[in-house]
Amino acid sequence: MVNPNLRGVFVGPAPSRWITYPEPVPTPQPVQGWISRAWANGIAGNGMSSVRGIQNAKFGAADKYDPVIQYSHAGSGGPYNVDGKGACQINGDRSRIYYIVKNFNAFMTVGFIPNWKTNSDDLSNRLRSRHNEGDPTTNRFGGYNFSVGPTAYEFAREDYHNVHTKFGGGNLPFRLNNGRLYMLKFQCTGVNPVQLTAWINGGNGYQLVGQQQDRNPLASGSNPSLFQQMSYGWTRNNGSGNVVVRDVGFQILP
Repeated sequence: MVNPNLRGVFVGPAPSRWITYPEPVPTPQPVQGWISRAWANGIAGNGMSSVRGIQNAKFGAADKYDPVIQYSHAGSGGPYNVDGKGACQINGDRSRIYYIVKNFNAFMTVGFIPNWKTNSDDLSNRLRSRHNEGDPTTNRFGGYNFSVGPTAYEFAREDYHNVHTKFGGGNLPFRLNNGRLYMLKFQCTGVNPVQLTAWINGGNGYQLVGQQQDRNPLASGSNPSLFQQMSYGWTRNNGSGNVVVRDVGFQILP
């Protein structure tokens, strides 16, 4: 008699009972979180205006066509010029776009075209953030950051608003030139240590930029269930120039 569930081959007398082996546990796969498709809907305008924005959203003005996108009053407050073809130009020092995508272990991709005026201008990218939640400070972990400028990069943690822990950085594999499109990936995973990794693509495929670890993480940034309740990422323009962002996406990792 042949058992259709038998695995392997044996030689000798039939066993007195069949042994059933459990099916292997499936390996968790990344889940696509969100992509910035709404900027390509043919409707151009400032995200803070009535053309594209809904005022008094969680962080400023929600995009009328995708409330995941929130144009912030923080910093210089824009303007945030959506071209209707897939891109948004962020103007003003410390102006940022929040993406209300709940994330803990995740990576974000960002296409960007810099229009920087000084070597200290940069684009900062944030994951695992609860920056704007209510007090106490242990409830509003700022998140993990990867910033990139014309020639250099840096990883950091914001413990809470304006309290930062820097992990270091270095030189990029190539200089970033104004007016040219680049793609970056920034990944944040783990609890202790927290692993931070970034890559950049200048047209010849992604290259590793750098890696850092947070070996002394804060409890406020280490509870996945809290971040599943509410968390977000962002892209922020820093300095006197501006940056165009497009093809922003998140993948949620196991």
